[in-house]
Amino acid sequence: MYESYWRKMGHKCDITFSGDDSLSYFAYGKSLCWFLESKLEEQIKKLHNVVGNATVDDHYILVGTGSGQLVQAALYALSPSDQLEPIRQHKWAGNAIFFEKYGPYIELITSPSNPNGIIRELVVNGDQGKLIYDLS
Repeated sequence: MYESYWRKMGHKCDITFSGDDSLSYFAYGKSLCWFLESKLEEQIKKLHNVVGNATVDDHYILVGTGSGQLVQAALYALSPSDQLEPIRQHKWAGNAIFFEKYGPYIELITSPSNPNGIIRELVVNGDQGKLIYDLS
């Protein structure tokens, strides 16, 4: 789908890493995502600026070994910070079709559906919702 675009871009978006870039688990201790290589973060932001498909200024880049880690990071980041528990709490509230409570919520949209490939859209559509799209 995007092959012609990337062929046209050529070497403008090449990324190179030296062999000594990953000598520690703590790649970049100053970052929210401490195991993210600073050069990778820099190149991801550069790539999005070239492509123009995402705003990267004043935003964090998160990496993970699968959507499970990234969904957990997004849930943590979007959960209210004023909870009484020592860490932000998120809990399963059931099928979004039946959600009728007023107040803040986070809706996780997994699309396409596995295993049938059906494209899913948001269901709750409330005014206090935050959305996470898992497009993997």
